[in-house]
Amino acid sequence: MYKNLSFLLLIILFSSGLFAQDWNEIYYLEGEAQYLIEENEYEKAIDVYRKMFKEVTKYSYVKYKIGLLYLKTDDLKNRAIESLEEASQDIGADFNEKSLRETRAPADVLLYLGEAYQIQNNIDKAIEAYNKFKNSITPGDKNYSVVEQRLKTCENALSAFKTPERVSTKNLGAPVNDENSNFGAVFSGDGKTLAYTSYTRNYIDNYLARKENGVWMSPKKISEKISGKFYLKTSSMSFDGEELYLATDDIERNELFVSYKEGKSWSEAEKLGKTINDKKSNETHACVSKDKNTLYFTSNREGGHGGLDIYKATRDAKGNWGEAINLGPEVNTVFDEETPFVTLDDKYLFFSSKGHSSIGGFDIFYIDLQNKSVAINLGFPANTPGDDLFFVPDNSLTSGYISRYDNTSKGKKDIYYLSILPPIKISGVIKNADNNENINNVAIDVSILETKTNSLIETISSDNGTFDREIGPGEYTIAINNENFEIFTKEIVVPEDFSEVEFLVDVALKPIVKEEELVAEVIEDPVQEVIPAVVTPAIVTPAVVTPAVVTPVEEKPKEEPTIEEIVETVEESVVEMKIEEPIIEEVAPEPKKEVVKYEPTSRSTATSIEKTYSVQLMAMRKPIDIGYFKSIDGVKQKLYEDGYYRYTVGNTKTYTEAQKLKEKIINAGYKDIFIRENNVIPKYTIQIMALIIPVEVDYFTNLSTVVITKGADDYYRYTFGDYGDYTEAKQELSKLADLGYKNAYVKRSN
Repeated sequence: MYKNLSFLLLIILFSSGLFAQDWNEIYYLEGEAQYLIEENEYEKAIDVYRKMFKEVTKYSYVKYKIGLLYLKTDDLKNRAIESLEEASQDIGADFNEKSLRETRAPADVLLYLGEAYQIQNNIDKAIEAYNKFKNSITPGDKNYSVVEQRLKTCENALSAFKTPERVSTKNLGAPVNDENSNFGAVFSGDGKTLAYTSYTRNYIDNYLARKENGVWMSPKKISEKISGKFYLKTSSMSFDGEELYLATDDIERNELFVSYKEGKSWSEAEKLGKTINDKKSNETHACVSKDKNTLYFTSNREGGHGGLDIYKATRDAKGNWGEAINLGPEVNTVFDEETPFVTLDDKYLFFSSKGHSSIGGFDIFYIDLQNKSVAINLGFPANTPGDDLFFVPDNSLTSGYISRYDNTSKGKKDIYYLSILPPIKISGVIKNADNNENINNVAIDVSILETKTNSLIETISSDNGTFDREIGPGEYTIAINNENFEIFTKEIVVPEDFSEVEFLVDVALKPIVKEEELVAEVIEDPVQEVIPAVVTPAIVTPAVVTPAVVTPVEEKPKEEPTIEEIVETVEESVVEMKIEEPIIEEVAPEPKKEVVKYEPTSRSTATSIEKTYSVQLMAMRKPIDIGYFKSIDGVKQKLYEDGYYRYTVGNTKTYTEAQKLKEKIINAGYKDIFIRENNVIPKYTIQIMALIIPVEVDYFTNLSTVVITKGADDYYRYTFGDYGDYTEAKQELSKLADLGYKNAYVKRSN
């Protein structure tokens, strides 16, 4: 860009009072804003545009411009969304860009709104905005292919987010990085000389720094020595550190220059020849090979594939650059390619592109120059949905220097050293805790979960006593399950700076001792405690409660030839509650008789105990209506020996199934829940009744633990006991009938 005062003169002209209309002030402010934009003073330009709201309160076109300027900043891109969202509410179908009095926003506000969303990783909203814009234009519109590519980059981003690379970034720190925007870092082959560019009060300044004893010394400004007429920014440095390539910094048209080292100083930059700088085109970047005989540069000259393309030229015996050769469709697309850098062995070319498999804006790619096939994306998060440019490779394909802004930046853009690290593999050997021997030839499920979200990453089935999986830094829970061993869980933390490629986990499973007496202690037997009857004045309570207040509406189970068929075909008794009013006598209340609760018969005939898993939602001293859990079906209420009513759901055979159920319940809004292990006798239980209008568990004063379950059909089902076979449960029915529960029947346990 030329150092001229054209916009300043424009401002003076506008301020001279030549315009007497109300829009004169806006016209003047527009000129001032454009001048600041030319100087890359985007925040100051935004402040100028905001002054226009004093003249025109509803000014969507200005909000649109403010949004675009925020997108140009290094550190305030997130603020673009608000301005562009507001501007998008007032789009002019016949928008007139040439009219100073146009207050509506153009249709492409949706294109930039999508970009703003995408930069902030809000891909769903970006897709929505892009589609709205696409539907507002025709296939012949110049932006139609642009928005189609943007939609593809959104799909690419969603895919890349699922498989992130492991990346390390190190800020070069002071004195190189400061409060300014620092970028364009280029290095000599020995890594001891660094040149870079900063946006400063002087607009652009170039600096040179030397590394001594592994530490960067204070940079020295070299702008005045290499550039007098033009503002130049660094582009590349030769391997020997003797040549510094630079480019102008103009919005539309740029040219390439070179400066030579002269002792301890640098020469004034010279413009490269006509084969490189074309009079009708825009050349934005150049880099030179190690031997200084090949130049790779970008240009939008005629004959390219579209936008900026990457070309190369070779130096002849006289030191002149030959004709430019386009690198072809393997590198160049119909979209822009930028900032090429060749590796020291001349085998690979790194470059940035808006095409190929970009996840948004410019992405960094590399390609094998000798066997051109497919440009390889450097991956996420090395690449982001924003613009990732000017990646200078180190001596490998996985590390280099780049400028960007993040929460560790000292000012705006800082220079970082970026490394793509090999993935971390979490590995474990499963041993028997009793003898420390490896467990082989046993099927074991190993579940890996994200600790914070409790979400399942993967369940690995292992039969050789080992497991492994690639992961990134983070907090994880390892859960291991097998019917012959106790459940094993272990939380691990893989730090961000973990330098190894393998994270080892020690696993020792404790065998389950299968002794009949021991199992009997674990079974969830019904409560054998006596709950005192509630004292109600002047209400006569019989010693044996017969539920005569319940009027059944039943369908009796039909007798079938076999026991199994009886159980499979039996239907529930559905009863309606009709609780009669108590008779109150005008006499002093008699002492209550203690009610002895009936216990289920001994379950000693059961031959097997099965381990199942359920999700516990809550434990309460006082019971609550199961209807409280409105979004969950199948909730069970049970009173335990410790006096707590516990509310659970599910009865899965594996821990993994329970984990999936837990995740669904968490998504329904229940956070403080956990998986509970049950040792139960499966198969049969006795259903006492099913009600639409529930009763409290205390209603069953002559029974021990009654389990309440609310089904998806909104019926509350009341069951009693767990039985290992049908005959045992059938014998219990007659005893329950004597207690007044004549409509009870045997059913399979869930």
